Amino acid sequence: MKKVLLVLVSLAALATIAGVLTGIFFPESLSASNRRIKGSGTIVTRTIPAPDFEKISASRAVKVIITDEIEDRIRIEADDNLMDYIVAEASGDELRISIDPKINSVSNIHVTVTVPDNGKIRALEASSASEITCATALGAAKISLEASSAANINAAVKAGVCSLEATSAAKIKAAVEA
Repeated sequence: MKKVLLVLVSLAALATIAGVLTGIFFPESLSASNRRIKGSGTIVTRTIPAPDFEKISASRAVKVIITDEIEDRIRIEADDNLMDYIVAEASGDELRISIDPKINSVSNIHVTVTVPDNGKIRALEASSASEITCATALGAAKISLEASSAANINAAVKAGVCSLEATSAAKIKAAVEA
C-alpha cells in the first residue's frame, strides 16, 4: 500500500513539474488568448470594402486616418506577421478597428488603417493607445469625440453641436466650427 501511495505521489509531482516547465518554455500553449506578437518591420497592405458606418471606434494601438479620398475601400497597412489579427468590421452603424483580442500583447507594431470620409461620420472613439487623425474636416449637425486610456484624436469638425471627452491620459486636439 505504501508503494502504491509513493508511486502516485511521485507521478503527481512529475506532472506538476512538467506543467510548470511547459508554462515557462511554451507560454503560448497555456491559452489561446495568451499570444504575444512583436512587429516584424515588413509592412504589407490589404484593402477591404468599406461598410456603411456613422461611428469609428479604434483601440489597441492602431492608427486610423480618415481621408477625403473618394473610394469605398479601407486600406490596412500592418506588419506582415500581424495582418491576420487586424480587425476592421462593422457592427450596426459602427466601424470597429482593433487587434484581435486573442492577442494578449503587441510590441513594436505598425498598423495604419485609412478610412474614407463617407459624409455620415457622427462619432469618433479612440481607446487603448490608438490614434484617429482626420485629414479632412468632418461635418454633421452633431458630432461626438471620445478618447480614453492614452489614445489621441486629431480632428477638424464643423457641427452645430460637438461633444468632447478625454479621460485617462488621452488627448483630443480639435478645431471646431459651429
